[in-house]
Amino acid sequence: MFRSKITTAAAFTALAVAVLGATPVGHAAGKLVLGRSSVGTPQLKRNAVTSAKVKNHSLLAADFKKGQLPAGPQGPKGDQGPKGDSGVAHLRVMNRQSPWAYVPAGTIMTASAHCQANEVATGGGPVGLDPTMVLMSSNAAEVPTPTSWRVTVKNNGGMEHSFSVEVVCATA
Repeated sequence: MFRSKITTAAAFTALAVAVLGATPVGHAAGKLVLGRSSVGTPQLKRNAVTSAKVKNHSLLAADFKKGQLPAGPQGPKGDQGPKGDSGVAHLRVMNRQSPWAYVPAGTIMTASAHCQANEVATGGGPVGLDPTMVLMSSNAAEVPTPTSWRVTVKNNGGMEHSFSVEVVCATA
């Protein structure tokens, strides 16, 4: 008797969905029948899932935030690694600047700043560019071991402007 009531209720719901499917009542009835995987995170109310509702041993470490799980015991000490390089005893870095270059209106000019002997250029760029001047290039002047920095600019202004080049030099 109990089984036939459940079967009858299910059949009635299916009939209501089939017959009334295109009506507002049919849509409401269709929402009463939930399909497999039809309830997800967006449908759960806040704090609806409690520890009593979670199956023991079903969660993974990835399900927890960092620091929520206690750390395990410390492992045994490993073997000592090989001795590393001694590295650079002393690295010295300094900026050097070229003399100011004067660029007539409407022209292109290249200027360079140079490191001293035993120094390597590690970077550089223009100094004091007027807004009407356009930086066309800025790079190391020699390869593979650069000892100066070169900058090329174009003066798009109506009068002469000046600029300088700065190079960052390093020595060990």
